[in-house]
Amino acid sequence: MASSWVHSSVLLCLLAATYLPPRLIRGLGPGSVAVYTLAMNAFFLWELSKGPGWALPAGIAVSVLCAGVGRRYDASRIGRLDPPGLRALVAAAAASDGAAWIGLSVLPTGVLMVTAADAFEASALRQYRVLPGAECRFCLVEEQLRALLGERPELLAEYRAGLGAGTSGHVMIRRPSGSEPWAGRLRERSAYRVPPRRVPCDTHDPVVGPR
Repeated sequence: MASSWVHSSVLLCLLAATYLPPRLIRGLGPGSVAVYTLAMNAFFLWELSKGPGWALPAGIAVSVLCAGVGRRYDASRIGRLDPPGLRALVAAAAASDGAAWIGLSVLPTGVLMVTAADAFEASALRQYRVLPGAECRFCLVEEQLRALLGERPELLAEYRAGLGAGTSGHVMIRRPSGSEPWAGRLRERSAYRVPPRRVPCDTHDPVVGPR
C-alpha cells in the first residue's frame, strides 16, 4: 500500500515536470511542444489509472494546473504590438548603431510572432504578438523585410513560394554590428501552416489560394 502511494506520488511529480522542458529547450516549435506534452500526459495518466483511486483525479488536476500556469507564464513574457508598434520597433532597430536581430513569422492562428534582440544573447531576446486584424499579416512581414533589407526579390520569392506550398516561413533579419549591413534569410517552419482565416489581400490571395 505504501509503495503504491509512493509510486503514484513520483508519477505525479514526473507529470508536472513534463511541462518544464519545452520551455527550456530553444528551437522547439509549437507542434513539437504539443506532441511532447500530449504524449507524456497520456503515458503518466495511464500509469496513474493503475494506482490508488485518488491517483488519476490527482493527475488530471496536476495536468490542468500546470497547463494554466504555463499559459500565464507565456502570456507574461510575450508582449503585444499593433501594426504601428511593429513598425516603430523595426524603425528603432534600423536606427540603432549596434547588433540587432528581428524574426517574423505568421502562426497558423493568424498571429504574427515577432522576436527582437539588440544582442545575440538569450537574455536580450524579446517576443511579441501582433494579433489578427484588418491588415494582412504577410504584407506586414514583407513590409518589415523591405524596411531593413531594401528590395530583395530572391528572398521575397522564396517566402511567397513557401506560402504557396501552405507553410509560413520564419523571416530572420540580423546585423552583427553597426558597421555591417543587414542580412536576411528564411527558416523553414513546416509546422507553421498558413492560417485558414485571413483578411482579403490582393497581393497574397493569388499566392496562398482561397480562404
